[in-house]
Amino acid sequence: MKNKISIDIPIFLLLIVLSAFLYRISKGYVAKVGFYPRILLVSIIGLSVLALLETILKISRGTMGKKLIPQGDSRSLIIALVLALAFGLGIIKFGLVLPSLLIMPLYMVYIGCRGIRTIVISLLSFFAFIYVFFFLLLKIPMKLLPPFFL
Repeated sequence: MKNKISIDIPIFLLLIVLSAFLYRISKGYVAKVGFYPRILLVSIIGLSVLALLETILKISRGTMGKKLIPQGDSRSLIIALVLALAFGLGIIKFGLVLPSLLIMPLYMVYIGCRGIRTIVISLLSFFAFIYVFFFLLLKIPMKLLPPFFL
């Protein structure tokens, strides 16, 4: 039998490292633009540290439950990371709309969401959130479409 580790530990560590890295990058932003991302990143770091400590305590007490996976079975985490990187790079190259319409439904189907209505509602909610938060509240111009559509 393989050694078992909690799936939560690598996820929390990844969130802490990635958030700290992004926080460092956000220090170069203009104060108004970087304020909300820094608050969000500090919140993610704090909550991840608390959740990591709770997971370690539960494992040490033997009360972790069913969130154990065989060590080395990290295919889903790698696929999620690759799709997230493809989404981020796609936004830089093609704008927001095209990667959102391609990568978000693909990942939703991968994690088991097969309902077309759920996928469409999720995409529309995502676009509504981006529009309200970034365009209306923060007034940040974003590239929506690739240059060949304009």
